[in-house]
Amino acid sequence: MLPGKDGLAILKGLRRAGRNSPVILLTGRDELDNRLEGLNLGADDYLCKPFFVKESIARIYAVIRRISGERHKILRVASVPLDRLNREVTCNHQLVE
Repeated sequence: MLPGKDGLAILKGLRRAGRNSPVILLTGRDELDNRLEGLNLGADDYLCKPFFVKESIARIYAVIRRISGERHKILRVASVPLDRLNREVTCNHQLVE
């Protein structure tokens, strides 16, 4: 659980502010009404705990494919590249373990 606000409240605020960032809700609330509310508020996906890490990674890739419209081998966050095919991250030309 998040301190202060729950994920649905944060998502409402993001969407109300016009932010269209992709969102995957990772939550312990697995009731149908919660899932429907999250998706109807604008979440791109809703994953209930407990979940498999490999499944969450696959869902992240699926959301990235949808928002980018194509598959990119290399993703970048600032100056840090992530090679999706080889599952490698480098920083300052050093492989991150």
